[in-house]
Amino acid sequence: MESPKIRQNNIESNMELIPLTEMAEQLDKLQSDESSGRGISCVKDIIGQLKLDNLDYARRTASMNHDKISNYPEVMMYIRDELFKGESDHPWKILDRLRELDMPE
Repeated sequence: MESPKIRQNNIESNMELIPLTEMAEQLDKLQSDESSGRGISCVKDIIGQLKLDNLDYARRTASMNHDKISNYPEVMMYIRDELFKGESDHPWKILDRLRELDMPE
């Protein structure tokens, strides 16, 4: 059985655990592609925290910068779907709710 510390530092995905460092690498590639190689500073902060195995701080950084991240749809979807996997309360919750109700944003 996996130790609690390792489980805490991973995100569960379809019965498969994704190491935070792998998530950081995928997010780094996405943000580089979407910003034409310039990078997105707030996303780089999230990547740095994931590399340090600090999931809580990475989530807080994403929450505080959700408006900036929303300008990059692929990055936003990855963060929402992977970083906040299994969380019912994420920064884009209201937008998801509006889409469910088929209301304009």
